[in-house]
Amino acid sequence: MATRLLALIVKELLVVLRDPRSRIILVGPPLVQLIVFSFAATLEVKNVDLVVLNGDQGAAGQELVERVAGAPSIHSLRAVQNPQELQDAIDDWHVLGLRGTGSRTLVLRDVFVPAHRTVLLRALLDGTPPGARVHPEYDIVRAPRGYLVVFSLPPVAFALGRHALATAAAALSGRLSRGMTRMADSEVVQLRLAEAAASIEVASLVLETRREQSLAALRSGRAITPEEVLRNRRDLTFGMRQIRDAVQSLWELCGSRAVQDADPLQPMLRDILTIATHQAFSPLATLLPYGRLLLGLPPGAGEA
Repeated sequence: MATRLLALIVKELLVVLRDPRSRIILVGPPLVQLIVFSFAATLEVKNVDLVVLNGDQGAAGQELVERVAGAPSIHSLRAVQNPQELQDAIDDWHVLGLRGTGSRTLVLRDVFVPAHRTVLLRALLDGTPPGARVHPEYDIVRAPRGYLVVFSLPPVAFALGRHALATAAAALSGRLSRGMTRMADSEVVQLRLAEAAASIEVASLVLETRREQSLAALRSGRAITPEEVLRNRRDLTFGMRQIRDAVQSLWELCGSRAVQDADPLQPMLRDILTIATHQAFSPLATLLPYGRLLLGLPPGAGEA
């Protein structure tokens, strides 16, 4: 094999060298590149724009920053005291309830992210990011994204649901209907309050139970199955619907005044409805895949 390859190389070289034009093409461009690049190309680093995060804030740190800024290769240097100076948090979500989750649009300036600080989305979905190997003792890193991400928004909505129940009960206990009848004496009011309380309590129990089971499964070190991911998404979607329907029932029970901005129930319902519309709680993205799984069909695209 080597002899045949060597014969082929010799043959091709003879063909190229036999033609004067081919010899020029073979030798000329490399010579031109060698001459031009020797003057034009350089490996010298200069005109560098640099941002330095100086967490020391002492004399030694300031001296180091000044020495770096005085280097001939530095074009401009900006020193910052904390990471927050490198970003702008824009509050463009316009939803009060989501502020508790820290949801903001972040605009980063002059930030370089090295390759070892990045992670592929597929690795997050599968629970196999590089951090899982570096920190095997950190259980949450090994969790598939869909397994735990559903626990991020519901606590805000569930807390609002409990607060809405207490607010509605307090308001209705002392309210008169048409100035004559105490609404607290109405069996309809009593029944709907009890139904709302049961829905909110059931949703909270689902959240707490699934959270504890999920953390225990991660601590055991075993692999998380796609069925468990879909189960969490299914149950938290069910819980969000219970909270949404319960608070909407309380809102209707309290009458038209609840639509006013000054009424405490109005922002609670608004924020719960907003959270419930998140893709994480879409029936098509959560309940449908689990139904397909029960029927022996592949769950389809998603985070399972």
